[in-house]
Amino acid sequence: MCTVIVFQKLNPETQVSAELDPCSNDALGKLLYPTPDKNKPKESIRLITKDMIRDLIIPTEDPSGKTLIMSTDEFERIKQASHVVSDEERETMRVAKNAERMEAA
Repeated sequence: MCTVIVFQKLNPETQVSAELDPCSNDALGKLLYPTPDKNKPKESIRLITKDMIRDLIIPTEDPSGKTLIMSTDEFERIKQASHVVSDEERETMRVAKNAERMEAA
């Protein structure tokens, strides 16, 4: 929302500058914070093979600091730990435990 400030002219010859008007196009067009250069062309490589041509964009930041190297065993352990047991699986496990208890007793 734009607030309009009314200036009273003390002298009819004086003019209020457009810089003081917060609703002027110049004031509205100015940004408070600089924005990243979105119009800047990204660096790319053209990869030509027998059957296609691709333009690959080169990342602007180095992703090597965000890379995680782990063993296959560790990855499988994390994958198994992240598995969510469904209601059907939970019911099957409960029935199996009850049957095991009945056999033991």
